[in-house]
Amino acid sequence: LLHPFLLLIFSVPILWTSIPVQGLSIAYSAATLVAFFCALFCFSKHFSLPRALRTVPGHHFRDLFHFSLPLGILDVIQYTGSRLDVLILASFVSGQSLGIYFLAVEFANVIRKFRQICDPMLIPILSGLQHANQPARVQDNLTRAMRWILILGVAYVGIIALFGSTI
Repeated sequence: LLHPFLLLIFSVPILWTSIPVQGLSIAYSAATLVAFFCALFCFSKHFSLPRALRTVPGHHFRDLFHFSLPLGILDVIQYTGSRLDVLILASFVSGQSLGIYFLAVEFANVIRKFRQICDPMLIPILSGLQHANQPARVQDNLTRAMRWILILGVAYVGIIALFGSTI
């Protein structure tokens, strides 16, 4: 969620410079680097970095690898598929238009992230209520969560509509 906002913060000032195309690539690299260090900082607040970087014993690593390999392959396929449009579009449009398209796609991805943020909290609650055979509470909790996701999405789009301009 931090990366698209950082991309916006770094991209907007660069659009007014004389190097907008190269500047967008610099902005993307800077946003990625800052997001990485923010993630590393948050990780180090909850976990010990030296302990996390130590080698995991062989049999545990093998089990972990076999468990996470299908998910890793799925993530690579999904990420490649989501960026395939950018690769195809690169052969038809200029670099500046491609950067604007990529920025628009990143803005659109933020709305999807609102729901993804709620999933780890909401799914265990809903599955527990479903297992306890309480469909009314499942519906109530799901309705409340979807209302907040919709409010956040509408607020996000409203902010972009109010403060954004045409390109």
